[in-house]
Amino acid sequence: MILYLFCAVTDEPVRPATAEEIEASNGNTVNGIFTSEGEQYYVDAYDPSEVDDDDWRREIAREEGMLNGIDSYNDWMGY
Repeated sequence: MILYLFCAVTDEPVRPATAEEIEASNGNTVNGIFTSEGEQYYVDAYDPSEVDDDDWRREIAREEGMLNGIDSYNDWMGY
């Protein structure tokens, strides 16, 4: 298990967390969110090797299809 630093606004992983960041997220914070250099972050487990871009593309295509119709689904799937 690798602990990563995540942007609290976008929920995107930034980089592996340092010991200071792990300590800050475990400290006296709301939901583990802390501010560093004007940005809000949190620390969570993440394994980049487990991310499958194809699964995300299919999930986005399904959501787009439900919201905007079959043409949007086809666009995301590349049909």
